[in-house]
Amino acid sequence: MVKMMWGLCLLLVAIVVVLLVRGSSGGAPPGEWGELTSGSAAASAKTLLPNAAFEEELLNGWAHRPHVIELPQDLHEGTIDKHGGRSGGAFKFGAEKAKHAEVAATFTREIAHCDYFFDGYARAAAKSGKGWYGIELLFEDSKGARIASYLSWRGLNGGKPPALPGRFMDEMAPDKGEWTRIATHTSHDLQLKGLEMPRKPQFMTVNLWLGVEDGEASAWYDDLDVRDMKVGR
Repeated sequence: MVKMMWGLCLLLVAIVVVLLVRGSSGGAPPGEWGELTSGSAAASAKTLLPNAAFEEELLNGWAHRPHVIELPQDLHEGTIDKHGGRSGGAFKFGAEKAKHAEVAATFTREIAHCDYFFDGYARAAAKSGKGWYGIELLFEDSKGARIASYLSWRGLNGGKPPALPGRFMDEMAPDKGEWTRIATHTSHDLQLKGLEMPRKPQFMTVNLWLGVEDGEASAWYDDLDVRDMKVGR
């Protein structure tokens, strides 16, 4: 009987050790990514982004990130277009010219998990050449290295974004007029589509992208939304 009790104790200790190791591995098990329902607190939570509808002139927290692949280039920082949005203002990259380059407006914040709801709208036009535009949700480690990301994008005259390690991509969904909308809206849905999160992120970055190749293009972004899905859970 004593040997049996010791055996049970050792078994319990082993189970606890396994659970602790799994819990500290830094991954994101399925139970940590929830669904969004109309009755959940996350459904009515405030967005984590400042001036998400771009109705104000301020762009606090947003940074300019050009990525030149091949010269020459004439890239500019984005601005607020007071009348370019769906019902008011929008963020705009205007008349961006390049042999081959990408430009992004980025907003980064520290996070403790990867369970979020996200939304946003964009439209673009290429005056010449080809390109692409999109909205990306990027999860990074403590050093800013990519863990995983989701890019919702649309091509211009056959252009497309580069495939990067850990980057899941799908095309933006058509919306009213020239506008397109992010096609997938929760980490839970992205997981069902195959996105992997090998370890827990330390930072989350929202990227508003415009890529240009042998030409000139402009893009507008509006009504962004990033909400914490762990609110109320």
